[in-house]
Amino acid sequence: MKNIIKFAYASLASLLAVTFVSCTDSFDYEGPGEQDPGAFINAVATTLTYAAEDEQVLTFTLQRTNFDTAESISLIGDNSNFQVPTSVSFDAGEEKKFVNVPFNIKGGTTEKLTISVAPESATVYGNGSLTFTITRDFVWTNIGTGYWVDGIVASLFGVDASIPYVVEIEKIETETGVRFRFNGPYSHVATDFDGIGYVGYVYNDEGDCDEKEHQFVIDVTPAGATLQPVEMGMDWGYGAFSTGTVVGNLSSGGQVITDTNTYPLGVYDEAAGIVTFPAKSLYVRMVDEGVYITSVPSYLYLSADAYNAALGR
Repeated sequence: MKNIIKFAYASLASLLAVTFVSCTDSFDYEGPGEQDPGAFINAVATTLTYAAEDEQVLTFTLQRTNFDTAESISLIGDNSNFQVPTSVSFDAGEEKKFVNVPFNIKGGTTEKLTISVAPESATVYGNGSLTFTITRDFVWTNIGTGYWVDGIVASLFGVDASIPYVVEIEKIETETGVRFRFNGPYSHVATDFDGIGYVGYVYNDEGDCDEKEHQFVIDVTPAGATLQPVEMGMDWGYGAFSTGTVVGNLSSGGQVITDTNTYPLGVYDEAAGIVTFPAKSLYVRMVDEGVYITSVPSYLYLSADAYNAALGR
């Protein structure tokens, strides 16, 4: 680490801790009955996420309790975006089949689908119906090289807050605005200079960072821009660094902070190609030292042209 002096800032309350508890229903299966020739549905998982490039096909297992004879099992789906087959044919002796359900949902959306065995084909011993929650990731577009100007570490340690860092930026359109993402520079030692900015963080020495990718995600809505909480991949002896937007992520007095007058959200200037996070917009947390509010703005320039124009070049 370079010989730099840390400035002290008042610490905020720690992040909210949330405990999730899940409950799973169970049932006892006592085997097929003579009067129960029906079928039931099984699946390894019912909550699934598909990458943007994945084939949009859901697969489940349809299983019979009695399988001595050939028959056709009728199915019902309740979401028209999923092509649930109306029936599945079984040969004599065939106990179960994998059933494929093609679907077509937009990137960045989540939909539910309940598949049911028709009443005349259902069994009382298993899942006559099963509900799936399907999420499809956004389709990201690479918009090229941009530049991140750090006010996060600069707020604590007084380092140069005007140095641009090279980042490769991806973009998606969301239902409420736009989202950008890039791998932050803080987890790398600076190794190169592209004529405008540095590749890697210039104040890191070997051993200060993990040399892994840590993805910064910025959401822009009509309310403003927010940076999702993210591990920065660096540790200068104070514990691992992390950052994010104050509003919605930190708490004070037991309440999540929502005061955007004191802790403003970021501002996206689409025409200029700049996302600005003003002073007090972001926090920085060091595991062994606590949480501090940034006093220096941070900027994301979406291109070299945007950066040069901002500097009047």
